[in-house]
Amino acid sequence: MLVASIVVIGIVIILYLVTPWIFIGYCPFNLCAPHRSFTVLELQLPTDIFIEGTIDSPMTLHRPTTSEGAFEHGIGGARWDNKLQVAYSVWRYAKEKDAITFYQQIQNASLSNATPFDNLHAMEIADDYVATCGEPINVYMGDRACSMNARIKEYVFSLTINGDDKEAIDLFNRVVDYIDKDMRQKMGIVD
Repeated sequence: MLVASIVVIGIVIILYLVTPWIFIGYCPFNLCAPHRSFTVLELQLPTDIFIEGTIDSPMTLHRPTTSEGAFEHGIGGARWDNKLQVAYSVWRYAKEKDAITFYQQIQNASLSNATPFDNLHAMEIADDYVATCGEPINVYMGDRACSMNARIKEYVFSLTINGDDKEAIDLFNRVVDYIDKDMRQKMGIVD
């Protein structure tokens, strides 16, 4: 009787895990996610990337809402001059197609009246990328900001830097170059 109960429980568990995956592409417990040797928390920005005197808010792990669908979400940034100056988020999805969908939803969500800006660096390893300057939707920032959204495989990045003057553009470019180099190294991408 005990053996039969264990067999039935085993079959139910297998049906719960395998059947949805086969028929509808559902992946319980993020079993479909590629193995990575790092978490989104290890993608935080180093404090020395900011100008002297800035206050860095380290990345913290958040359990995402179901509307985001990610299984890892890190958020961080930096404040100085009594304003949020840098807002930075990283999401990791179990499947690349879910990351693509989320990227498409947020690709222009940080700014209104956004326009491309020639001096902004691009992430060379990004599968999808957009960078613009405009009026920030975040009320804690100033009148102008530059923003980028990128997708690298199952990761989605969002970065907004307060301002669009030379100092803000320089910081934006340092951060984008850092993320590009860091992800290239962590994911083992070789040119």
